Amino acid sequence: MAIKRHVAQAVLQINGPIASVVLSNPPANMLTDAMRAEIYAHIETADADPSVTAIVLAAQGHRFSRGMSDADLDRPQAFPDLNTLCNRIEMCTKPVVAALAGAVVAEGVALALAAHYRVMGANARFAFPDASFALVPAGGVTQRLPRLIGVEAALAALLSAGSLAAQNAHAMGLADLVTTQKLRVAAVAFARDCVAQGAGPRRVRDMDQVFTQAGAGRAAIAAARRTHGPRAFGAKRIIDCVEAAMLLPFDAGVGREETERADALAAPQSAALRHAYLSERRAVRPRGFTTDEARPVKTLGLSGASNLALGLCLSALDHGFNVRFLAPTAQVAQTILEKINAAYVAAETRGQVSAEQKQSRLDAFFVSADPAGFADCDAVIEATTGALDTRVQTLLAVEAAMAADTPLATVSDRAVAQMAGKLSHPERFCAAHVFAPAQLIRLVELGRAPATHSAALATFHALFTQLEKRVVTVEAHDGFVANAVQDAGLQAVDVCLLLGATPSQIDAAMVRFGFPVGPCAMMDRIGLEHFGGTVAQALDAAGLSAVSGRGFYDAEGSDLEAVEVIEMLREAGEISPTAFKDGELVGRILLAQANAGVHLLERGVVERPLDIDVIMMLGKGFPRHHGGPMKWADKITPLQAEKALKRYAVSAPEIWAPAALWHELVKGGETFDHLNRAP
Repeated sequence: MAIKRHVAQAVLQINGPIASVVLSNPPANMLTDAMRAEIYAHIETADADPSVTAIVLAAQGHRFSRGMSDADLDRPQAFPDLNTLCNRIEMCTKPVVAALAGAVVAEGVALALAAHYRVMGANARFAFPDASFALVPAGGVTQRLPRLIGVEAALAALLSAGSLAAQNAHAMGLADLVTTQKLRVAAVAFARDCVAQGAGPRRVRDMDQVFTQAGAGRAAIAAARRTHGPRAFGAKRIIDCVEAAMLLPFDAGVGREETERADALAAPQSAALRHAYLSERRAVRPRGFTTDEARPVKTLGLSGASNLALGLCLSALDHGFNVRFLAPTAQVAQTILEKINAAYVAAETRGQVSAEQKQSRLDAFFVSADPAGFADCDAVIEATTGALDTRVQTLLAVEAAMAADTPLATVSDRAVAQMAGKLSHPERFCAAHVFAPAQLIRLVELGRAPATHSAALATFHALFTQLEKRVVTVEAHDGFVANAVQDAGLQAVDVCLLLGATPSQIDAAMVRFGFPVGPCAMMDRIGLEHFGGTVAQALDAAGLSAVSGRGFYDAEGSDLEAVEVIEMLREAGEISPTAFKDGELVGRILLAQANAGVHLLERGVVERPLDIDVIMMLGKGFPRHHGGPMKWADKITPLQAEKALKRYAVSAPEIWAPAALWHELVKGGETFDHLNRAP
């Protein structure tokens, strides 16, 4: 029988009068139950050793600690929990110096603040991510940080969910020394100096800055409450905890922090935000190919004259690529050249680029109406607009000018297989569904056509990753994921309008749910002629867009004219209007989206529900604090979702008739999260 050997996660080293407790689970040095127990035991040993005069708390690798894993957050901590460990470090009778390298994150910050002194490497940084997950920091951070640097600075750090570089941390008193020397050596020297100068333990819990600067602290608390509204879900709890540092003894304040953190961990918003973060990291991993298959791209070819094509061009130039741009005519080529020049002149005027940067990017740009310019490109993207025949003609002209092994992509999310079938080399062809505006929306759906080789996918995955996009790989299917799921929701909107809802009621309900804009207002912005719903088509035919410049709403934002048209449609269809509650409207629309997502899972368009969630959050503005349509469906449970879908399917089975997978989940007592965990 194999013997399982224990691998230490923290190591005690005693060299003369200085003891070092070293976190030894790189690269992240996560504060597991085992690591906390070993740190605690080593602190006890060093504190009791009469030969030891000071302790250095350090870490192996390039990071001090990234805190606790997401899985560990949701289960009880074994002894010692984080607060117990931090208190033991802080109450040590000998000075404890934390040697901080790389990222000091979340619970890692708690450990650093429990030490009496902090020495940071020049590239180290403190990170406070809890607010972005609607959480409250743990380990007494909300109590120690304001005592150390003041209430205003503490709130700024905690509520920003950002990071503090070493020099900034030093300037505000969070670090005692920033060094470019070997960190452990510098920390040991600092500890020796403390002993030589008689500087004993300096406990943050005993600092009184929150009391001596009470007026400024109260003003900062009031300002923070005005700034952070109800959608900043963790902010109120964090502000309350920092205020507790001003009003309560240290241990009572930590007790308040523990209570608020437990409540935050149990809140659905926190679970959804953590799901969003972890899902995004998983969804962008290569699927069906490896990164080492990617072809290096220095020169990118682009065809088209749309705003999307121009946005991609600017993004590529900004990221150091050479761009060869194919315009449909010489006249259009001249117009594109003028637009690119104007964009960089404006950027220089605004101070976004220097004169040298502007010129470098313009020198990297070439536009022509001759496809021969694509002969030396490393990859080419077709970003034209128009019907399928127009795209195919462009692709054929581009393909004829390219080297046979150069990867080629279209930005279309429709008819990808048909396009591939017309090409001489379908194996190097795929789809890269880019969202407009290309400079702002981070998502790309990378679509695999039936004959696509992995090298083409790998090349475009790497290319768009370099452009700072989040690339999710899917199987090519009309609408891919984002538009297919959104279209299902818009079909539900159409039915709800015909059944009795108004545009303003639907939009208000969806905005209250968390969407940045309601579906009817969104259709107005894009143009009703682009949508196939009965109501949108009727409004467009009625000329409302010509009269008001919008559609569902007139120039003053009223939907009364649209309601009149909808009422005529109801009368023609002999539909008796129904009064809807906002919650049911939201449920109908989101269940239509989730049901469309299930159909995509069943067809193999996506591998996991989390891929759908990430695509809808990044590409269509689904609120992150709800985690995407599949996470939202898990929250109401597949059983309740299936029951509601069956009720709604009476009015429109093509939208709401539940896909078979719902019943399979219910029968097995499973959720979409179970499918996400599958290998």
